[in-house]
Order: sequence, then structure tokens, then C-alpha cells
Amino acid sequence: MRFVHIADVHLGAKPEEGKPLGIDRGKEIYESFEHVISFCNQERADLLLIAGDLFHRQPLLRELREINSYFEQLTQTKVLIMAGNHDYISPRSSYIEFPWCDNVYMFMSDEPGSIYFEDIQTRVYGLSYFSRDITTAKYDKLLPERNQEISILLAHGGDERNIPIDKEKLAAAGFDYIALGHIHKHEFLTKNIAYAGSLEPLDKNELGDHGLIYGNLTKEQQEFAFYPFSKRKYKLITIQSDEKMTNAELKKKVMECIQVEGIMNLYRVVIEGKRDEQIKFVTDELMKVGNIVEAVDHTRINYDFKMLKEENADNMIGLFIDRIQSENMEESVKEKALYIGMEALLHARD
Repeated sequence: MRFVHIADVHLGAKPEEGKPLGIDRGKEIYESFEHVISFCNQERADLLLIAGDLFHRQPLLRELREINSYFEQLTQTKVLIMAGNHDYISPRSSYIEFPWCDNVYMFMSDEPGSIYFEDIQTRVYGLSYFSRDITTAKYDKLLPERNQEISILLAHGGDERNIPIDKEKLAAAGFDYIALGHIHKHEFLTKNIAYAGSLEPLDKNELGDHGLIYGNLTKEQQEFAFYPFSKRKYKLITIQSDEKMTNAELKKKVMECIQVEGIMNLYRVVIEGKRDEQIKFVTDELMKVGNIVEAVDHTRINYDFKMLKEENADNMIGLFIDRIQSENMEESVKEKALYIGMEALLHARD
């Protein structure tokens, strides 16, 4: 039995909203989802497992119709959907009584149930969120039926507000595979318990690969693999500065990194190290270089403490430097204290 496991698609989300990339990113989430449909047909997948938060919020009727038309394009894949904490089923939800096409099955209860597919001898267990927060550990006591059928749990959660999950209890339950959602970073908790992660990165902190999990599952054999699938990645560029670096050189280094890592990706830039006292890195200008979503300057001025101490021997600055340098502490701590204190004293003097 072949399956595709996705989660946290967040259709309707607008990463980088208000920035030039914002419009494209919203569209790209839909494009990646459409790519999943093609992948299912290409791999002749039996099941498409959607572990919650297909939508970024409770979907409109026209949005469900649009997504349903994608599902109609599947040639042999059955779709299993659960509502997550973002697209939970409210009393007025468009999910209620929506006429999905024949190959789509949605869990319409907030208590665990199951759906059996005789042709592939597979039973899928799951539930849906009917409120944004669920603090009850609903999966801890859930056990699959003991027979020859393949058992899969479709689940969403993993923190105190969104169905707490006990990894050890899940592993001991005996499911052949557990398809998890809610955590946006893909991770295998055990060989057969996995978070697919979000299909596309949705925030600058969601670094690295994003995509889907593809599985080939029988009672005798289990094969699961993560497939990077997103159109873009958020990546971190760290630039080490010294007292000779200028804004022009900084910009050149960032541009070189982007060329190596890929011009389509999205970047956070962090500048570390030391800089000349007369240099101030203009991070706003860096934001114009490629797809940079954040630029942060963590550099320190390369103070000549020996000279400062001599020039300020008769005032607070000189006394402060002498006091810190005479303290019995690690050099790294001493250096940090000198920089923090110097910034404060010089700023107060100005």
C-alpha cells in the first residue's frame, strides 16, 4: 500500500505579506499542493493523508470547491482529511455537509473513529478539531484493531494546547504508521511515527527543507522517506565581519552567498564579529539584495581598549576599563562586559 503524507498546508496563508514576495508566496502554496496531486498520480499512491490544517483558517465554500476539483484529478488515490486547530470545524463551518467527491473522506467527529478500505486492507484512524484548542490527550489510549489489516493513525497536535502527545504511548499502541501534523518541521519520532512538516515554509524561522513523506507499507515491510517539495526554502546567511569590512564588501559577500545557495530561496542575514568604529552597516540596503526577509547586525565595534584607557585615565571610562580588566573572570565574559559597558558610557557621554 503506497501513501503520501502531508500536513499544515495552510492554504490561504500569506507568508511575507506586505512585502514584494507576499503575493507570490500565497500562490506558491497552492501550486505546491497541486504538485502533490500530480505526485500522487505519478506514484499511483493509494492514500493521500492530510494531517490537519489544510487551510490557514476555516475555509470558505468556494475554497472547498476549488480544492475538491484538485481531488477529482486523482486517478486512484483516496484522500483522508482531518481538520486541525487552524481550520477546525466550527458550528457554521463550510466543512459540515460539504459534498466531497467520491474519493475523499473526512473525519467529522472530535472523538477518534476509523475508516476501512477493503481493497487495500487498510484502516485509518482519526478525528477532527471542533475548537482551536484541545488540551485532552485524545490519542494516548487509542489502539488499532488486532487483525491482518494495515492500521494508520492520522493525528494533529503535540503541545499542551493542541492534543498533547506521548511518544512512548503512541509507539507502544501498535499502529503500522502514524501520520502527524501541527509541527511545521519534518521529523521522524520513531521509524514509523512522523511529522510531515509544512508543505511550504510559512515563516522566516522555518529554515531548511519542507515537503512530504512517501511510504510503501505492508504488514511485512515498512519503507518511509521524506521528499523535499517546497518551491523555496528559508536559509540563514551568517557573515563574519572584521574592522576592515565596509558596506560595499558586506553587500558583495551576501550576493555571493545567494548565488551559491540559490536565488529563489528566502534569506535571513546575520552579521557577526567586529567592525570599525566609524562603520555602521546599513541593513535596510541589504534587504534590496535578492529575497532577503531579515537582516540583523550583531557586530561589535572594534574598540582599542588600551588607547581608550590611556585617553580617559582621569574619568569614568578609564576607571571602568581598569576595573573590568583587573577582575578574575573568563576572557570571553570580560570582553563582553567591556563592550556592553563601553557602549553605555560612550552613549551617555554623547
